[in-house]
Amino acid sequence: MEHRSHSISTLAGLAGVLAYLTPIGWVLAFIIHLLRKEEYTAFHLRQAGGIYGTLAVLFFLSRIPFLGWLMWLFGLILCFFLWVVGFMGAVQSKRTIIPYLGPYFQRWFNISRLIALFPGRRAAED
Repeated sequence: MEHRSHSISTLAGLAGVLAYLTPIGWVLAFIIHLLRKEEYTAFHLRQAGGIYGTLAVLFFLSRIPFLGWLMWLFGLILCFFLWVVGFMGAVQSKRTIIPYLGPYFQRWFNISRLIALFPGRRAAED
């Protein structure tokens, strides 16, 4: 599912691409997002962060004897595919939801929704 961004700044486009390059790039993109909040950057931060989180979980699951390395291999191939889809979307300035896990990442890592869960707090604009 793709959504063409209406008007994104050059900085937001750069941050969207940076988020996918490495975890360090994700941190830099997050800092850019803190300085200049744009939904486009937040979208790609959630997608890339979800991929990195999935890799971290797979890394810990890989410690299971025999079955672990199969899960790691399958998960690594899947995460690479998801990464390519997300990265290409960011390069093309599109909000491309990565297959399978993308909608979950958007819901799980939405800070506005998390803030709204606390009583007496208003949801911040993302």
